[in-house]
Amino acid sequence: MITALATFVLLGQQELMVEEYFPLQPGIIRFYDEDFEHKGKRSKFTIIEKIIGSSELKRYEKYIDETELDPNLKEKIRPVIGEGIEVTTSVEGQTPASTFYKIDGRTVFIVGVEKGALLVNAYPIVSVGRNPETWVYSGPIDVMGAPAPAIIEGETKVIRDYKFNNKTYPAIEAKVKYTINLEPAGIAESHQRAIYARGLGLVEYEETGKVGDNVTKRKRKLSRIQLP
Repeated sequence: MITALATFVLLGQQELMVEEYFPLQPGIIRFYDEDFEHKGKRSKFTIIEKIIGSSELKRYEKYIDETELDPNLKEKIRPVIGEGIEVTTSVEGQTPASTFYKIDGRTVFIVGVEKGALLVNAYPIVSVGRNPETWVYSGPIDVMGAPAPAIIEGETKVIRDYKFNNKTYPAIEAKVKYTINLEPAGIAESHQRAIYARGLGLVEYEETGKVGDNVTKRKRKLSRIQLP
């Protein structure tokens, strides 16, 4: 008989598949209870997350056409085509916002934050592999529709099984720190902790964000899930 501790140790030695902890099958709907705190005021929300499916994304880039004889026409523009899995998030029935994800190897990337638009730089949000697995990204991320220079430092590790609806699921924990240059507002920091359960996806999330003296906190917990 394998004890819970032995199972935990064995899981930590196995090769993890990130798509098992971040499932993106179309038709999955997750319901979360969220507590939000800003300047001492607390609010509660119901968050609904729906996985829509694959969608084409596009951006345009400049390039030099070496076959062009006219030097004034060498610089041209061409489309860059990509794709991402669309996930919509809505707060208590409000208009949903879309985020587009892509799994590459053992890492989940955000590749778009607007319908039809491919980001120039995809950036990671969770990665697995070693136990613990660490990753660093330095480059622009989208902040309220505009790119901002950022550094993302993350670590993922195996934790004990997570209990949801009287069942237990293998789980991982990701701790991520964002440092974002929001000039002229200053430097923003976001410290995040997320728990992902195998087959369920994100089950718990905590964030503390700070810009100057302005601090916000949020906690999100899975309350219900609908599987396709």
